[in-house]
Amino acid sequence: MDTNKLFIGLASVGAGWVLAQFTSVAKDWLYTRKVKIALLEELDELKEELDRTIIILSRQLQIHAIKGIDNGVATPLSNHIFSNYYKDAVLSLNKQQRISYQLINTLVCNLNENLSKHKECTESIHSKVMREGEEALADSDF
Repeated sequence: MDTNKLFIGLASVGAGWVLAQFTSVAKDWLYTRKVKIALLEELDELKEELDRTIIILSRQLQIHAIKGIDNGVATPLSNHIFSNYYKDAVLSLNKQQRISYQLINTLVCNLNENLSKHKECTESIHSKVMREGEEALADSDF
């Protein structure tokens, strides 16, 4: 009788441990899957933001062609999910996916830096025009 109780107790402990391990693995897998889906959704959002940025920059180029300066500047692209959650999904990505995500993130960072420089340049030209008048545009090398 005592061995029966001992066996049931050990079996219960073993089954609990197995269920705990399974739950942990399942929880990690579901979280990683959720992050991978969010990364893919972020790529779609980046495409839309990039299309918007292209339209804004095209319009600014048109204004520049007629010797004008647009005071609007495209906002930086957002890659919040990549920046904060990529480390959680990186182990489940293959080599090509990792390279692609890293390349996209690097290009987004570079574009954001250039948009910031563009904003500074535009603000500088605007302040120069405000101080010196429209003649400053003719003398400017921008």
